[in-house]
Amino acid sequence: MSGKTCSNCRMCARIYRKFYMYSKYKLLYCTHAQAITKPNDTCGQWQRKPCRPDIDLSPQRFDAAVKDIERIKQILKE
Repeated sequence: MSGKTCSNCRMCARIYRKFYMYSKYKLLYCTHAQAITKPNDTCGQWQRKPCRPDIDLSPQRFDAAVKDIERIKQILKE
């Protein structure tokens, strides 16, 4: 069951830590309260996270990607 908790709030960000490699930490950072919070905590400043933006699949985007790949190939040959 999902509710208005820190785990789905726009103002909370995931904390990562490095041990041997980076991994998600179970706590979150609230940018409004400027404090570390637990995922199930709540507050009056909760805001919905924005939806993921549409993915740009235009031909211009692919042309730019092909040019970038060709440039990388050229650099690696040198």
